[in-house]
Amino acid sequence: MKEQNHPVQVEENKMGGIGPIYTKHFVTGESCGAHIRILAQVTLPVGSSLGVHTHSGEREVYHILSGKALYQDDEQAYEIVAGDTTVCLDGHSHGISNTGEEDLVWIAAVIRD
Repeated sequence: MKEQNHPVQVEENKMGGIGPIYTKHFVTGESCGAHIRILAQVTLPVGSSLGVHTHSGEREVYHILSGKALYQDDEQAYEIVAGDTTVCLDGHSHGISNTGEEDLVWIAAVIRD
């Protein structure tokens, strides 16, 4: 099966963050199977953020493709850049802010536990 025509979803102030976030879902619905809830490319413009949120019954992996960000991992915050990968486990919280001078782009996978 080949997935194509990946529409971009635009949301403002997602999870209490600031500004727009652009999400291009690679697979949706039944194509995801039982364990993958989201597989997408996410773009966060300069100065925008995705608010801190908690995952329940699932984990989320980010792989940064370009840009620089401040990543909030529960109570700890640290800088991440292109090539870095983060994992937010079930029951934990995370958020991300674009602190760079270009769009922050990453691949996001939400995996059900």
